Amino acid sequence: MKICIFGASSDRIDSIYVTETEKLGFQLAQKGCTLVTGGGKRGLMGAANRGFSKADGYIISVSPRLFNVDGILYDDFNELYLTRDLVDRKQLMIEMSDAFIAVPGGTGTFDEFFEVLVQNQLGFTRKPVILYNINGYYTGLWEYLKYSCRQGFLSSDWDKVCHMASTPEEVIDILHLN
Repeated sequence: MKICIFGASSDRIDSIYVTETEKLGFQLAQKGCTLVTGGGKRGLMGAANRGFSKADGYIISVSPRLFNVDGILYDDFNELYLTRDLVDRKQLMIEMSDAFIAVPGGTGTFDEFFEVLVQNQLGFTRKPVILYNINGYYTGLWEYLKYSCRQGFLSSDWDKVCHMASTPEEVIDILHLN
């Protein structure tokens, strides 16, 4: 299964996020998954890459050409796709992947998460998306999504493709990788 992990590129975050994302990457690689990543070397993108690498997992890196300079991209990937811009990168990652995990991140991660959720809602794809709730990071967003549904702004079946997990084991269960 090709798993796309969206996440922070910042290194200015608490180490618990890095440790837990590396652990998730390691366990997914042990289950035979392939990582589809935005290619970053730092932050949680880098952590996911390192976790996969430690378990000898297969990594597909998708990055805008602009980022293909020393120090930005993780360099231990199996395949590299360079795109024109972030929009093309996001679309290629969505097309290549069977499932999506949003580890904590900022506006870029939110953009990627909501793009996949919208594509599921509109029927362009039917692929699971998981909020990986390290340290309670996504609790507020999850409550907001439920509130939005109750108010009629989000269809009642949104939680059929969108899930929340707090451990690698929960992610593995949601994706039926046991």
